Amino acid sequence: ITVVGPEYQDTFRDIPVVFQGASALEEKGLMLLTDETPTVTLELSGNRSDLNKLSPANISVTVDLSKIELPGKNALNYSVSYPVNVTQDAVTVQNGSPAGIVVEIVRRKTKEIPVKVETLGTMPEDYIKEKPELELETIRISGPEDVVDRIEEACIQIELNEESKTTITGEFTYTLVDADHEPVDAKYIQVAGEEAQTITVTIPIKRTKEIPLVIKIIPGGGATEHNSSIVIDPQTIQISGSEAALEGLEMLEIGTIDLSSVLTEEVKKFPIVLPEGITNETGIAEATVTISFPTLETRTLSVTQFELINVPEGMTVTVNTKVVDVQIRGTKVVLNELDAEDVIITVDCSGAEVGNQRLECSVTVKGTTDAGALGTYPILVTIAEENG
Repeated sequence: ITVVGPEYQDTFRDIPVVFQGASALEEKGLMLLTDETPTVTLELSGNRSDLNKLSPANISVTVDLSKIELPGKNALNYSVSYPVNVTQDAVTVQNGSPAGIVVEIVRRKTKEIPVKVETLGTMPEDYIKEKPELELETIRISGPEDVVDRIEEACIQIELNEESKTTITGEFTYTLVDADHEPVDAKYIQVAGEEAQTITVTIPIKRTKEIPLVIKIIPGGGATEHNSSIVIDPQTIQISGSEAALEGLEMLEIGTIDLSSVLTEEVKKFPIVLPEGITNETGIAEATVTISFPTLETRTLSVTQFELINVPEGMTVTVNTKVVDVQIRGTKVVLNELDAEDVIITVDCSGAEVGNQRLECSVTVKGTTDAGALGTYPILVTIAEENG
């Protein structure tokens, strides 16, 4: 007598449980809350040849979550399946431990939270940090409703020190924090997107510097930079930029003033324009320049001396203006010593044409550089051909 396939029993331990139907839970606004994968121990019976083909690695224990409708704790049955070379009815489960799997289901919530950068430490003097530039301004998190509701932002902390003199760029991790900036236990929180697991942050760091504003002065009308009062407001501005951009920039020239065109006290506005790559930290867009002449006076002289220059060949020039009242500016001492014979009006006839016309002229005060004419004095002349 031959006995075929006698039954044997064997125990298989620590078989991991696989949960199915998680997506169906999410559609209902629910999720499974579990710290670790549960395992079961199975006592199986069958013939020796089939049992020898089994191991904890090829036995599948699954729990279906798709039928759960409400949050709470649930005890669920599990199903057991075997590899393809062992038929399902060839093996019998004699005992399973535990008999069922207890799962905790909670409400699931998703929301967008901002990413914020917090800098720690002290930077070197005369250096400032600009607003951080983030690869992602927000991230999308999902998890238990009560935990998600507590999370307000993703905080990235970056340490600064005395060596922080150049722009900082890198990949940084973040901490999920609540409204009090306290870390929230995020072990059940999921962050959408592979690119959101770490975030690229750039913090531009610039050097600051205080430089004076200056104005280019062209002497004229008896006034120079030394005998005039020229006040610039503001006198200095604070700027920032890279080391290379600031190198060699010790002052900023904002414009030019020709003193011969300034008759009395005058206030002028000049825009503050900086080279590319440099920021005006003061925020003032224009400077006010006040020009006055506290040590200078003016005197009017009736000038009758004219000098013609650059007369075109073959032309004659007749000055029709006989006398010009010229306003002279200088110190009181110099003005008292001047008379009309010390002043010459030079008429430039370049490009003159036949006929009557007014020509621009220059005024020279002989014998001194401490006095000069103010304003312009066009002179009426008649141009004729020599043989006309």
